[in-house]
Amino acid sequence: MTDSIIKLKRGDTWLQRFDWVQASNNLPVNLSECTAKMDIVSTRGNEVFMSISTSSSPSSITIDGPNGIVNLRVEADDTAGLRPGEYKTDLQITFPDGTVKSTDTFYIKIIEDVTR
Repeated sequence: MTDSIIKLKRGDTWLQRFDWVQASNNLPVNLSECTAKMDIVSTRGNEVFMSISTSSSPSSITIDGPNGIVNLRVEADDTAGLRPGEYKTDLQITFPDGTVKSTDTFYIKIIEDVTR
C-alpha cells in the first residue's frame, strides 16, 4: 500500500482487508493471538481523530490468525464524524512475544457526502 490513497465518503461504512504474507514465499503470516490497532491522524498537526483496535466497538479490527488476514470495519456513524480532507494511518500488529510490525503509512481522503 505504499503511497496509497483510499477515497471514502463521509458517513459511509469502511471495510478493508489486509493480508499479511511472508516476503520470502508469499505464505500467510500466523497472526494467532496477535492484537491490532490503527490511529487515523490529520495530515496537518498530527491530531488523532479516531482509534480502532481489536478491542474497540462498534468499529473494530478482527484477525483471522492462521490465514494472516486482518479485517477493518469502521461504522458509518464513525466516519460521519470525520471532516472532509486528508488523513494518514497505518495498521500496527503486536505479536504475542511483544514484537510490533506496522504497514506502510497510507492516506485516506474523506469526501463530503451529499446524501445524509
